[in-house]
Amino acid sequence: DNSLIPLNQPPRRWMQIYTGPTTLHFVAKYRATGKQVTGGVANAQASFSLTYQ
Repeated sequence: DNSLIPLNQPPRRWMQIYTGPTTLHFVAKYRATGKQVTGGVANAQASFSLTYQ
């Protein structure tokens, strides 16, 4: 649904994951942090941690 995942804070909502194989889909996008955007190198890295109980 393209909802933003908050950084360094608990999620705003939870989704139940059912027994068995589950596929999680994520989308990453760059966000401008200033008024003027110019071309150049745009390296990124993301980490995802999952706690299963």
